[in-house]
Amino acid sequence: MKKALLLLIVALISQTANAKIWIVDKDSTNYLPSVQVALDSANVNGGDTIMVFGSATNYGNLIITFPVVLIGEGMNNIYGDNTRFNTIEIYSSDVHISGVISSFVLQCSYAPGDSLGNVIIERCKIQGSISFYGNPCVLTVGCTGPYAMLYDTYIRNNLIEGTISLHSWNTQGAKLIFDTLVFENNIISSGFVRYFYEENLLGCETIIIRHNNFINGPPSVFLGSGNGVLPLNDVEVSENIFYGSNPNNCDSCKFLNNLTFGNGSNDTIITTGVNSGNIIANTTDTIFVNYSGGPFNFNQDFNVHASSPAIGAGIGGDTIGTFGGNYPLGVGEGARLPYLETIHLSNFAYLQSQDFFLNLSARARRNFNDIEILQEIKYSFDSIYPFGQGTTLPFNAGLNVSYSDSIPFSVLDSGLHTITFIARDSKGAYSFPRTYPFNVCTYNEVGADFNLYQSGRDVILDADFKNVLSSL
Repeated sequence: MKKALLLLIVALISQTANAKIWIVDKDSTNYLPSVQVALDSANVNGGDTIMVFGSATNYGNLIITFPVVLIGEGMNNIYGDNTRFNTIEIYSSDVHISGVISSFVLQCSYAPGDSLGNVIIERCKIQGSISFYGNPCVLTVGCTGPYAMLYDTYIRNNLIEGTISLHSWNTQGAKLIFDTLVFENNIISSGFVRYFYEENLLGCETIIIRHNNFINGPPSVFLGSGNGVLPLNDVEVSENIFYGSNPNNCDSCKFLNNLTFGNGSNDTIITTGVNSGNIIANTTDTIFVNYSGGPFNFNQDFNVHASSPAIGAGIGGDTIGTFGGNYPLGVGEGARLPYLETIHLSNFAYLQSQDFFLNLSARARRNFNDIEILQEIKYSFDSIYPFGQGTTLPFNAGLNVSYSDSIPFSVLDSGLHTITFIARDSKGAYSFPRTYPFNVCTYNEVGADFNLYQSGRDVILDADFKNVLSSL
């Protein structure tokens, strides 16, 4: 059980001079009930973080109108539920989203000054589509307002199952100007890049599509408005693997050091732009450790095979695909937070004088080129303290840590209690809190009932603080 009744309802879990951390859990009364409530409480000038527990049900739609960090429990949380939304719309610069399942819309013209940037979406499952919109001008004679701009936006380490759409809205002169839009180290399954009114998309030479795996694609990865073949003005398409996914129809894209496989005659990349270093794998080549076609699933292994022609074939001898570049992909990996993997209490009921035996394991999640270690785990009884507070659990810092020993707890009254653990890594990132319930018994004649409580049965306590076996 990861969450239980606490004696303190927690909304704000941490506060420093300039930033706050808010926790949301729609399935518990311990935290804020919705992300919207957290946004209503957060600093509109930025700096705050919202952590969202996973849930068996969806968190719905969300509109972000100011700078914030949004972190979920991931797209493949093997220890619990994922964090899911229908659609997240971003109307602000300086937004960082990690560890959620959602479709995304970036509305550049709704941002201050019609300019949106410094956005990172990473380690998410982008389901349905991710769309970038410019100025929604609908004047019949032509647009006279400012152009919309998207700058310094990075979409990386995601699973994308759907469409990447670039919109300038219409043909009435509305422009969408790009100044660095990077898609890198993603798996794109059954998806493609679709663009509308290409003549109104400017700065396309700053769009970079690199180190991705395109798999199980449609007839073409690049589709223009009306499915026509339109130039995207020197978009860089580099060091990607196109496996059963046709790379063509971007007739002026710059194709560098890509690998194609399983596309028949479409394995040959055709472009009027730069066409250099691209290779066609042989039908007898093994590209990945465990993938031979079809839609994505988490049982597949997209590490490149030891004999794969992708190894060393990238720019400067790098590996082509998602395991090359600066942000190698860990498929299904959650947000860059430490993770409390297993927490096991020896019993669910304890005598007041009895030590608390704990078996715990935790790990620091990979942070690309930075080597992070787990530095601290703190615990508290009956309340969740702000991050960095509580009693320190002794262990040797490292990438993976464990603790198997007793911990003495303070004298607690007879009744139901909770213990909460929070971990911190060397980058200062904190884990999601993990809370567990237990009972304390104080009377002398324990008898057979106490053994039943220790076996894990839920119990309640009568008015005399004597243990009475009962299902909650």
